[in-house]
Amino acid sequence: LADLLDAPRQMPLDCLLGEGEEDDNKEECELYGSTPEPYAGRSPFTELVGRMPWLVGLLAFLTVSSAILEYYDDLLQRHLIIAFYLTALVGCGGNAGSQAASMVLQAMATGELAPTSADIGRVLQKELVVALGVAVTLSVGVAVRIAAFGGSLADAATIAGAMAVTVMFSVLFGALSPLALQRWGADPAKVSGPLLSTAIDIMGVLIACASGLLVEALGGFD
Repeated sequence: LADLLDAPRQMPLDCLLGEGEEDDNKEECELYGSTPEPYAGRSPFTELVGRMPWLVGLLAFLTVSSAILEYYDDLLQRHLIIAFYLTALVGCGGNAGSQAASMVLQAMATGELAPTSADIGRVLQKELVVALGVAVTLSVGVAVRIAAFGGSLADAATIAGAMAVTVMFSVLFGALSPLALQRWGADPAKVSGPLLSTAIDIMGVLIACASGLLVEALGGFD
C-alpha cells in the first residue's frame, strides 16, 4: 500500500500492479519511476561536476548569435529597428519559455507528468494553444508600441512577426525540453535553463533577421 501511495499520481494501473513489466509498456513504466537524487544529499563538488559539462558545452554556442548578426550586418544597417528590438525579442521569448519550463518541471516533480509519449502529446497540445495566445498578445503589444513612437508599418510588421515566431518557439521548446531531456537520461533541472536561454538567444536573432529579410523582399520598406 505504501508503494501505491508514493507512486506518481498519473502512473497507469498496469505499471502500479507490475503488469507493465511483462509487455511492451516496460520502458514507459520505467519513465514514471525515474526520480533525481535529493538536492540536500548532494555535495557542492557533486553539483559542480554535474553542472559544468553542460555549461561548458553550451559555451561553444554563445558565439552563434554574434556570427548571425555579423552575417546580416548589411540588413541591420539598413533597418536599425531590428537591432533596437533584439533584446526585447529575446527577453520576451526567454520569459515565455521559462514560464512554460517551470510549469512542466513542477508537474514532473509532483509526478503529474512523466516523459511518456502520451504526456508529451498532452503537453504539446496544451502549450500550443498557450503559445498562440501569448504570441498574438505580445506581437500586437510590440506593434502598438512601435506605431505609438512613430515607427512605420513595415517596422511594426517586422518586429511583430519576429515576436510571434520567437514566442511560439520559446513556449514550445521550454515546455517540451524538460520532458525530452529526462527521457534521454539527462537531468532537466540542470539542463533546461541553460539550454533554453542559449536556444532562444540564437533563434531570436535568426528569426528577427529572417523577418526583416521577408518584409524587405515583399517591398514593405520601400
